[in-house]
Amino acid sequence: MVSKRRPVTIAVTQGQVDFELKHLEEKLRLRDPERYWELLSVPKITAHPIFTIVAGEIEKWERP
Repeated sequence: MVSKRRPVTIAVTQGQVDFELKHLEEKLRLRDPERYWELLSVPKITAHPIFTIVAGEIEKWERP
């Protein structure tokens, strides 16, 4: 019997995605400048398909 389970997705706010990207950029800028510039040259960065992006700010538990 074949299972017909739907793929699991995780809702994440656009604000959180933006925050995480800026956090990654800052870490790379300090730790790996070459990768930092590579990242900045990417025209559009998309989230993994497991994430469903929803409107909203960074999460309340985040330390901005």
